[in-house]
Amino acid sequence: MERLNQLIEKQYAKVPKECKIAVVSVIVFGLLAHNYMFTNKLPNYDDMGITGFGATFRLGRWFLWVLGSIVYHLDFSYSLPWINGIVSLVFIAVSAALLVYIFNLKNKLSIILISGMLVVFPSWTSTFFFMFTAPYYSLAVFLGVLGVFFTVTYRKGYILAVLCTVLSLGIYQAYFPFIASLYVMVLIQNLVRNETIHVRKKIKDSFKYLFLLVGAIILYGIITELTLLITGQQLASYRGLDNVGTISLEKTGLIIKEIFTCFASLCLGNDYELSYNVLLKVGYVIAFVFWGIESIICVYILLNQKRKIESIWFVILSLALFISINGICIMCPQPDAVYSLMRYAYVLIPIYPLILADICIESFSGKMNVILYENILTCVIFIMILTYCHFANAQYLSMELGLKQAIGFYTPIITQIKSLDGYTDETGVVFIGIDDVEIADQTMYRNDVMRKFDLSGRDNVLSQSGSLQYLLSIYCGFNPPEFEYYMGEGTMGIEEVADMTVYPEKGSIQMIDGKAVVKLAE
Repeated sequence: MERLNQLIEKQYAKVPKECKIAVVSVIVFGLLAHNYMFTNKLPNYDDMGITGFGATFRLGRWFLWVLGSIVYHLDFSYSLPWINGIVSLVFIAVSAALLVYIFNLKNKLSIILISGMLVVFPSWTSTFFFMFTAPYYSLAVFLGVLGVFFTVTYRKGYILAVLCTVLSLGIYQAYFPFIASLYVMVLIQNLVRNETIHVRKKIKDSFKYLFLLVGAIILYGIITELTLLITGQQLASYRGLDNVGTISLEKTGLIIKEIFTCFASLCLGNDYELSYNVLLKVGYVIAFVFWGIESIICVYILLNQKRKIESIWFVILSLALFISINGICIMCPQPDAVYSLMRYAYVLIPIYPLILADICIESFSGKMNVILYENILTCVIFIMILTYCHFANAQYLSMELGLKQAIGFYTPIITQIKSLDGYTDETGVVFIGIDDVEIADQTMYRNDVMRKFDLSGRDNVLSQSGSLQYLLSIYCGFNPPEFEYYMGEGTMGIEEVADMTVYPEKGSIQMIDGKAVVKLAE
């Protein structure tokens, strides 16, 4: 019997050098972009509670419940930035290594940049705002990539692929467009590279992958319905989850428009929260242009090689890839229900042209100046990666400023509450006007300096968060025996509130019926 270290060394030696480069690249770029978040506790509105793993069955995330329950019973269910961050990086790193293997990438610089882009993309920045779920979501991505790996590597790997895809969906459904897009990219690669394989088999593989994905969705849907039936719950309306996949005739036009205006949204504005400055906008323009040029080159050379059917199928698959990358628009037809965390498939927009350039260079011996395009793309993606690293760090600085501002805002309020006549450590506290309305105090700083870096999932003004009880107890050390807060307008049945002034005016904090009442807004 071999010793454990010998077994590890033997298995490590079998890992391709290119995969090792991918892992190291993810760790390096991941720390450059996200180490600020990993080494500080910077909560958003959902991450204030320190423990937990989020909503499960009512959001169709039954496998998240399985994982979360295991972690909870092992007493690991804490939002620990460093641990959760590193675990997430490991899953992303292994996913990147598998993708390098799947696409048989050999260009070391391309591997470094593709791996870097996979980890610095804003979807991960947004995910780390919800640090308590980050390891689970990164596992969902890994399971999706693992499914593609099984399909490509093993003759009957599609069985395991379906299982991996279903489990991934059971954690977080929004990664499905990313997974589907990888399958389409594999089909394009096989179509161009493998001249010896008959075109009929290539088309057959396309339908096999389609049935695999459809089968995974059906199986996921069945399990979801069963778990809802067993738990007596219904799908929540959160971000259109209760209507996922249901497309009315009137929404069809909106979906088509959304898919095909992707170019404008990324290159001209910042509707998707992925291109906040000119460097990123230009980067996406170049990625789209080179995607088109390289696709034309592929079709041209395939036609010259008398591979007419393959050239037609290439066009069909290219269109399918564009649609699958925008698949979140089909899953959630309401544009306002989709935010950057859910758009991880868009990371493939700059990555795909670089992979396609590599395929063209290997398959067509560097014809038609594809090497030049690859070199330009390499520089562009490097600039985009550095820009996204800057973007992520700006987000985390904003998180820290928001937390400090919130603590600073509520500290004098707590002092005034404790100074009220009749206040004891058994006095209940009621806050009026939180979350749904803006706090009236105009002296409260609203983090305007960081508005250039707006990203969904982060509060510009954490003081208005609906998680006020956690903010006051965990971060301000104020934990009254009874705590109530009313989110929005109204008086909670306390008649005297109507006559109260609004904080910070005198009389905005009073003892009423034995409770300390704080009025922050009308």
